[in-house]
Amino acid sequence: MDKLDIAIIGAGVIGLAIACELALKTNKTLAVIDSSRRFGQGVSSRNSQVIHSGVYYAPEMLKSILCIKGNRLLYKFCEKNRIHHQRCGK
Repeated sequence: MDKLDIAIIGAGVIGLAIACELALKTNKTLAVIDSSRRFGQGVSSRNSQVIHSGVYYAPEMLKSILCIKGNRLLYKFCEKNRIHHQRCGK
């Protein structure tokens, strides 16, 4: 490979999600670069493993709006890609 169009620094959940979208929607060459030997070993490995609903914030707050939208998108993504998840009601 002589040329790389896009380099994504960080193989955590955000970096991998961006890489996935770019790979699906463009014809650009890309690489994901991380200091760890495996993906998801940084901050992404220390999350609470809860898909937040946004109910703890005022409904008009951007954090709440994005939380609700992200919640729906993440459950949809998990179902589409057959990723094990549990709706625990939190």
